[in-house]
Amino acid sequence: MDPIIWWLIGSMVVSFALTKHAMKEAERAAAESQGTLINKDSNIASVPVLYGERKVGGIRYNRATKGTDNRYQYIALVLGEGEIEEIGDVYLDDVLSTDSQFNGLVTINKHLGTETQAADSMLVNAGIGMTEADQFKGLAYIAIRLKYDQDKLPNTPTITAVVKGKKVYDPRTSTTVYSANPALCLRDYLTNSIYGKGLPASLINDTMFTAAADVCDQSVTPYAGAPTQYRFVCSAVVDTNQTILDNVKEILSGMRGHMPYQNGQYGVIVEDTGTSTFSFDEDNILLGSLGINSETRANKFNRTIVTFTNPEANWQEDQIQYPQAGSAHEQEYLDEDGGFILENQITLPTVTDAYLAQDFAELLTHKSRNALAVKFSALSDALNVTVGEIIDITHSTPGWITKPFRVMNMTLNRDGTVALEAVEHQDSIYPWAQRDQVDEYPDTFLSNPYSVVAPSPQSVDEELYVTVNSKGTQARAIFTWSEPTNYPFVMEYEAEYRYNGDVNWTYIGKTSALTLRVDDIVAGFYDFRVRTVSSMGVRSGWAELNNQHIAGLTAPPSDITGFSVRALDGQCHLSWSRSTDIDVINGGYIRIRHSRLLSGATWEDGQDIGEAIAGTDTYAVLPMVAGTYMAKAVDEGGRFSVNAVYASTNVPNIIDFNAVTTVSEQPSFTGVRDDMVVDGSVLKLDGTPRYILLENGDRLITESGDGIAREIGDVGVIEDSGTYYFANNVDLGGVYTSRLTAVLESSTALATDLIDNRIANIDSWSNFDGEPSDKLSATLQMRRTEDDPTGSPTWTAWEPFLVGDYYSRGYEFRVVVTNDDANYNISITKLEVTVDMPDRTERAFDVTTSASGTAVTFNYAYKETPVVGITMQDADSGDYFRVTGKSRTGFTVQCYNSSNVGIARSINWIATGYGKEII
Repeated sequence: MDPIIWWLIGSMVVSFALTKHAMKEAERAAAESQGTLINKDSNIASVPVLYGERKVGGIRYNRATKGTDNRYQYIALVLGEGEIEEIGDVYLDDVLSTDSQFNGLVTINKHLGTETQAADSMLVNAGIGMTEADQFKGLAYIAIRLKYDQDKLPNTPTITAVVKGKKVYDPRTSTTVYSANPALCLRDYLTNSIYGKGLPASLINDTMFTAAADVCDQSVTPYAGAPTQYRFVCSAVVDTNQTILDNVKEILSGMRGHMPYQNGQYGVIVEDTGTSTFSFDEDNILLGSLGINSETRANKFNRTIVTFTNPEANWQEDQIQYPQAGSAHEQEYLDEDGGFILENQITLPTVTDAYLAQDFAELLTHKSRNALAVKFSALSDALNVTVGEIIDITHSTPGWITKPFRVMNMTLNRDGTVALEAVEHQDSIYPWAQRDQVDEYPDTFLSNPYSVVAPSPQSVDEELYVTVNSKGTQARAIFTWSEPTNYPFVMEYEAEYRYNGDVNWTYIGKTSALTLRVDDIVAGFYDFRVRTVSSMGVRSGWAELNNQHIAGLTAPPSDITGFSVRALDGQCHLSWSRSTDIDVINGGYIRIRHSRLLSGATWEDGQDIGEAIAGTDTYAVLPMVAGTYMAKAVDEGGRFSVNAVYASTNVPNIIDFNAVTTVSEQPSFTGVRDDMVVDGSVLKLDGTPRYILLENGDRLITESGDGIAREIGDVGVIEDSGTYYFANNVDLGGVYTSRLTAVLESSTALATDLIDNRIANIDSWSNFDGEPSDKLSATLQMRRTEDDPTGSPTWTAWEPFLVGDYYSRGYEFRVVVTNDDANYNISITKLEVTVDMPDRTERAFDVTTSASGTAVTFNYAYKETPVVGITMQDADSGDYFRVTGKSRTGFTVQCYNSSNVGIARSINWIATGYGKEII
């Protein structure tokens, strides 16, 4: 090929052009930049070339696991072609590998890609198949060992490193050193035979490359007070899988470069200020060949947005706009363009400086608004011009006098003339200008995936529930927390608990909710803790809530509410609100006591009246006795509510009773005692036997029987139960319906609370006998028979009573005391039982008596001889009657006239007494 033809073709090959017509190239470059921070697994992937400083991912050429449970992972991560200057900070999912959270988990060896580097000893010794022959010569890489950790390294992280790239040849010093100068990086890429074009040095115009390198190394100040920096810097990740032409264009784009081919050599020109190197006028411009095009909406912009990689934004893509939104320049351009937004968007894949990106945005906007383009043909002396150079044109048709243009394209015509394309040039848009300082960026825009925020424990509540198995009512703890503040990556939470003081924790479970529960928990003090599990499976530290008290089934039930009493038909009707405690409703009961006191009654001194009432009930009917009724709830485990509720009534019984007999045991209590003693005039529980444990294991009793309780001063010596049998019993002489009413006056006290031990002022004492307890219970019981109790009677079983109506002849009584706390004792001061029989009346009307007298027999025998009243219905003047033989079972009546002669008459009679015995 003719060398002139080759030169002209070469002059058109690569030229700086960032207009809408070049946007597809920019879009491709932007897509490539997105992949520079990822890791790829491959053995055949192309290795990038790194120029300048960039943060990059890499190619995992080898990845293997080793160790127990494959705990260790080994990776050979190739970063780029070598030899490079430096591998700086290494990041694991954007967290520095030197962060304390990775202590003991990460080992990194760095290799710069020399031709003499040895194989990495850690990878060779790991037993993953790598040998001393695996040197990765000429490749910059890092050897990594990761130790699995559920919370800090649960997955293989994305590994990135900040590197200073290739060492390049500098013709100005004839040395190969690290440099980010775009002209030198371009020269390296053109001459390298491994990843570049492989051009010999003889095809490189080092004079032009030197001049361009000097322009790039000009010192500029980005903003007032800032340190100086180079005019142009190449920070490129060159994809060697792309065409050489595409990669050359990317490098040129970051330096406003044109790469002409002239006199058999490749050169480079930086588009900048300058002077004309050749003049054209009507003498060398062919007549009629001059064509002029002004700027159009296709290539004229009033806004330019430059996308670049910003180290201050964690090496992510960022954008700079010129003119700034709302500025005077923006409004000026919009006014000039009729209010239409003409936007140009470009991507500079080798630019990582915000101020250089600003410079590009401003220059391209100004250039597009002064983009007068010209085409013409000239004589062959135009061959002295190079693409990218500045020329001037003088021509009468447009009225130009030495108007400057920059040559953008040249073509050799078949007739030996040269066709040129040029665009208007203005020196004023190229000089570097200081700008306002850009906004500072935070240290990172991305959350540290290994820095997981813990939740905030809030409370541990408890509730009772009924199990579906045979375990009955059980307690559960409900652990609640709040979500971590400003942390959106929660996947779920894990929670644990332990008995306070234990070493080991018990796993509760995991949930995406904010609460978990522990079923069947026993009473005590517990520690609870919770942690966050992120969407990556990384766990936060534990957040604890310690020393939480769980009362569980030991908690007393709630006090009864709505308690009231009402007298009706000689009975006491009591009502209350339904218990809210599940262990009262299920397996518990309501306990009712009574005291004859209308005021000042206490639960501890009251006596049971009636049987226990189911915990589900809210109503009871009991015997009507003036005094105070008291109620407590009792749960499934026998725990009483803390406070009794009281309701008093002094409504007398509307049924008249007659006291038949009263048996009293106080003050001597001479009946039979089982584990009970009489102390003065007080009946109480005895003490348990005292003994000494002998060497042979036998127990030597030192004190037992009556009298121990009188000297109690030590904890744990009170009997847990005792029984007292009445010395006086009841024989009614016949079978009657009777109402039995008992009086049991008692109190409870802490046996070890001795007056001599008290140091507080006596006025502050709540009582003299120590704090009472409802853990002691004194129940009055009776048994009865319809037989003669002095013979061989058949007795009923013992049954508790306080008031009741019974049909029997003989009664025996006892008191049963139970004690759940050996520190307490009971003092019984009064034991009485009164047998009452209600008034009973029998009557008859229109009874005809005989003259000799008539015997009347009652339907039922009275307990005592009743009062009998008689009236005659047909008596004459002077008639009268006599009643004789009156007894419990009947009487005889005879009527007389005034002459004392027996006569027959009609009478009415009535007998009033008490007792009802079948005759």
